[in-house]
Amino acid sequence: MLLAIDVGNTNTVPALAKLDIDVRSFTMLELNRIDKAIRSLTSDVAIVEVKGGINRPPLELANTKELYEKLEKVAADLGLAPIGQASVGGASDGNLAAAAGAKVLDGLGAVGMGAHAPGESIKISTVEPRIKLTTAFINELLK
Repeated sequence: MLLAIDVGNTNTVPALAKLDIDVRSFTMLELNRIDKAIRSLTSDVAIVEVKGGINRPPLELANTKELYEKLEKVAADLGLAPIGQASVGGASDGNLAAAAGAKVLDGLGAVGMGAHAPGESIKISTVEPRIKLTTAFINELLK
Protein backbone atom coordinates (compact mmCIF):
# COMPACT_ATOMS: atom_id res chain seq x y z
CA MET A 1 0.00 0.00 0.00
CA LEU A 2 1.31 3.43 -0.92
CA LEU A 3 0.34 6.38 1.24
CA ALA A 4 1.26 9.90 0.24
CA ILE A 5 0.31 12.81 2.47
CA ASP A 6 0.63 16.38 1.23
CA VAL A 7 0.15 19.05 3.90
CA GLY A 8 2.30 21.74 2.33
CA ASN A 9 4.70 22.42 5.22
CA THR A 10 6.00 20.53 8.21
CA ASN A 11 5.26 21.50 11.80
CA THR A 12 2.08 23.40 10.89
CA VAL A 13 -1.62 22.69 11.04
CA PRO A 14 -2.69 22.91 7.41
CA ALA A 15 -5.96 24.38 6.24
CA LEU A 16 -6.11 21.50 3.77
CA ALA A 17 -4.46 18.08 3.68
CA LYS A 18 -4.65 15.51 0.93
CA LEU A 19 -3.99 11.78 1.24
CA ASP A 20 -3.53 9.59 -1.85
CA ILE A 21 -3.93 5.86 -1.25
CA ASP A 22 -2.84 3.17 -3.72
CA VAL A 23 -4.13 -0.22 -2.59
CA ARG A 24 -3.55 -3.47 -4.44
CA SER A 25 -5.05 -6.83 -3.67
CA PHE A 26 -5.30 -10.35 -5.04
CA THR A 27 -9.12 -10.40 -4.89
CA MET A 28 -12.00 -8.03 -5.61
CA LEU A 29 -13.56 -9.10 -2.32
CA GLU A 30 -10.59 -7.63 -0.42
CA LEU A 31 -10.51 -4.46 -2.55
CA ASN A 32 -14.19 -3.88 -1.87
CA ARG A 33 -13.63 -4.41 1.88
CA ILE A 34 -10.81 -1.86 1.92
CA ASP A 35 -12.78 0.64 -0.21
CA LYS A 36 -15.72 0.39 2.20
CA ALA A 37 -13.42 0.89 5.21
CA ILE A 38 -11.83 3.97 3.67
CA ARG A 39 -15.22 5.45 2.79
CA SER A 40 -16.36 4.99 6.40
CA LEU A 41 -13.52 7.12 7.84
CA THR A 42 -14.67 10.10 9.90
CA SER A 43 -13.05 12.80 11.99
CA ASP A 44 -14.14 14.99 14.88
CA VAL A 45 -11.79 17.79 13.81
CA ALA A 46 -11.86 17.79 10.02
CA ILE A 47 -14.09 17.25 7.03
CA VAL A 48 -13.26 13.93 5.41
CA GLU A 49 -14.02 13.73 1.71
CA VAL A 50 -13.24 10.52 -0.20
CA LYS A 51 -12.92 10.80 -3.97
CA GLY A 52 -12.16 8.13 -6.51
CA GLY A 53 -12.33 4.44 -5.87
CA ILE A 54 -11.29 1.12 -7.31
CA ASN A 55 -9.95 1.63 -10.82
CA ARG A 56 -7.97 -1.57 -11.39
CA PRO A 57 -9.52 -4.89 -10.46
CA PRO A 58 -7.04 -7.62 -9.58
CA LEU A 59 -6.15 -10.33 -12.08
CA GLU A 60 -7.43 -13.24 -10.03
CA LEU A 61 -5.99 -16.72 -10.57
CA ALA A 62 -9.44 -18.03 -11.55
CA ASN A 63 -9.35 -15.68 -14.56
CA THR A 64 -6.08 -17.14 -15.85
CA LYS A 65 -6.50 -20.85 -15.03
CA GLU A 66 -7.62 -22.12 -18.44
CA LEU A 67 -4.87 -20.38 -20.41
CA TYR A 68 -2.25 -21.14 -17.77
CA GLU A 69 -2.97 -24.88 -17.98
CA LYS A 70 -2.59 -24.74 -21.79
CA LEU A 71 0.67 -22.83 -21.46
CA GLU A 72 2.10 -25.41 -19.05
CA LYS A 73 1.17 -28.22 -21.47
CA VAL A 74 2.90 -26.42 -24.34
CA ALA A 75 5.99 -25.84 -22.17
CA ALA A 76 6.10 -29.55 -21.25
CA ASP A 77 5.72 -30.55 -24.92
CA LEU A 78 8.74 -28.34 -25.71
CA GLY A 79 10.74 -29.95 -22.92
CA LEU A 80 10.82 -26.76 -20.87
CA ALA A 81 10.64 -26.63 -17.10
CA PRO A 82 7.25 -25.69 -15.67
CA ILE A 83 6.60 -21.97 -16.07
CA GLY A 84 4.94 -21.57 -12.70
CA GLN A 85 2.07 -19.34 -11.81
CA ALA A 86 2.26 -16.09 -9.89
CA SER A 87 -0.36 -13.92 -8.33
CA VAL A 88 0.36 -10.23 -8.05
CA GLY A 89 -1.78 -7.28 -7.12
CA GLY A 90 -0.50 -5.23 -10.01
CA ALA A 91 -2.31 -2.96 -12.39
CA SER A 92 -1.79 -4.22 -15.93
CA ASP A 93 -4.30 -3.79 -18.72
CA GLY A 94 -4.82 -7.54 -18.39
CA ASN A 95 -6.66 -6.83 -15.14
CA LEU A 96 -9.20 -4.72 -17.02
CA ALA A 97 -9.59 -7.25 -19.83
CA ALA A 98 -10.16 -10.11 -17.38
CA ALA A 99 -12.71 -8.07 -15.42
CA ALA A 100 -14.58 -7.54 -18.71
CA GLY A 101 -14.70 -11.31 -19.21
CA ALA A 102 -11.74 -11.90 -21.54
CA LYS A 103 -9.42 -14.85 -21.06
CA VAL A 104 -6.12 -13.40 -19.90
CA LEU A 105 -2.63 -14.67 -19.28
CA ASP A 106 -0.15 -12.03 -18.24
CA GLY A 107 3.62 -12.17 -17.90
CA LEU A 108 4.74 -13.91 -21.09
CA GLY A 109 7.39 -11.31 -21.79
CA ALA A 110 11.07 -11.41 -21.02
CA VAL A 111 12.37 -13.23 -17.95
CA GLY A 112 14.36 -10.97 -15.71
CA MET A 113 14.38 -8.88 -12.59
CA GLY A 114 13.81 -5.36 -11.33
CA ALA A 115 10.62 -4.65 -13.30
CA HIS A 116 10.00 -0.94 -13.87
CA ALA A 117 13.13 0.03 -11.93
CA PRO A 118 16.36 1.66 -13.11
CA GLY A 119 18.18 -1.67 -12.74
CA GLU A 120 15.63 -3.67 -14.74
CA SER A 121 17.25 -6.45 -16.74
CA ILE A 122 16.47 -9.59 -18.69
CA LYS A 123 18.25 -12.92 -18.78
CA ILE A 124 19.56 -13.22 -22.33
CA SER A 125 19.65 -17.02 -22.07
CA THR A 126 15.85 -17.08 -21.67
CA VAL A 127 14.98 -15.00 -24.75
CA GLU A 128 15.08 -17.78 -27.37
CA PRO A 129 13.21 -20.37 -25.25
CA ARG A 130 10.58 -17.76 -24.36
CA ILE A 131 10.08 -16.89 -28.05
CA LYS A 132 9.67 -20.59 -28.88
CA LEU A 133 7.21 -21.02 -26.02
CA THR A 134 5.13 -18.00 -27.00
CA THR A 135 5.07 -19.06 -30.66
CA ALA A 136 4.02 -22.61 -29.80
CA PHE A 137 1.42 -21.29 -27.35
CA ILE A 138 -0.12 -19.01 -29.99
CA ASN A 139 -0.19 -21.90 -32.46
CA GLU A 140 -1.96 -24.06 -29.84
CA LEU A 141 -4.55 -21.34 -29.28
CA LEU A 142 -5.16 -21.06 -33.03
CA LYS A 143 -6.00 -24.78 -33.35
